[in-house]
Amino acid sequence: MAKQQKQTSMAEKEQYAVLKYIKEKILKDFPDASLINENNKTVNLKIADSKIRLKQSFDLSGTFPIIYTDDIDNVLHVNEYIETLHNIHEGTEGNENLYTSLKTGSILINGASTDLIFILKNVTKGFLEVTGKKYEVSAVVEVNPENALLQLKLGEYEFDVLVENDQFLVILTPDYDENTPTSIQKEINNDALNIQLEVTAIHKSV
Repeated sequence: MAKQQKQTSMAEKEQYAVLKYIKEKILKDFPDASLINENNKTVNLKIADSKIRLKQSFDLSGTFPIIYTDDIDNVLHVNEYIETLHNIHEGTEGNENLYTSLKTGSILINGASTDLIFILKNVTKGFLEVTGKKYEVSAVVEVNPENALLQLKLGEYEFDVLVENDQFLVILTPDYDENTPTSIQKEINNDALNIQLEVTAIHKSV
């Protein structure tokens, strides 16, 4: 019985190797990071005065790991660490199992995939850089792993844009209230389409 428990424990450790690797990388990359507590499935870290929680689960097939990251103070964003997590598999080529798990798995930060985070950054940049217009980005709300709702403003008109990270393209869908003139809606729709094409070219190029 003891032998069977030991085998189960070793199997669990291998199964949650992705969580362990990400924990150790964060502790290594942040000099002021420390471990609060952990078990096989969950890790609680502290970076300076901020707390970060990592929890590993799997997709519905039980094959691909998913790391859920709660980062209330956005420490990972502030320190521009998202790209590191997005490319977390790089440098692990010598460990085939770990490399495959990291490359095929997903990391969600405050509900959004690292893919979506980069897409939102480029969509926001696209609106802010539209020539001759002054768009304002108010907030990002209703975040899901592969879509989020942006709240924006053009002049006095407020509107939402649903940003979807589809398999083959990025989709932007503006939504307006009844007081927004048709001419303004048409203007925003045209800008949104151009930004959609630009961001899709960046993120979905073959």
